[in-house]
Parts: sequence; C-alpha cells; structure tokens
Amino acid sequence: MRLDHISYAATHDQLVDVVQRIGSRIGSAFTDGGIHPRFGTRNFTLALKNGHYL
Repeated sequence: MRLDHISYAATHDQLVDVVQRIGSRIGSAFTDGGIHPRFGTRNFTLALKNGHYL
C-alpha cells in the first residue's frame, strides 16, 4: 500500500490542539503547512526520511 495523504477533521478552533496531541502520541512534531483560503482548509505536514512527508 502506498500512503499519499492522511485526513483528520477538526473544528477551526481545535485544529492546533488536535495536531499537537497526535504529534505527541507518535513522538514527532508537525509543521504548519499553511491555509488554503479558496477551499477553507489548512494543513500540517510531518517530515519523514529522504525528503518525504505526510
């Protein structure tokens, strides 16, 4: 299986807390990937090995 994206829904005011909670559970910190105003979405990325990320 090839993993391309992981989606997790949260309310706007809970998103940062949810990302921090998931990061602490897996032992890695996410980086804020920015807001997409046109779509009303925001993403966070998780750096992996060899320049890959989720």
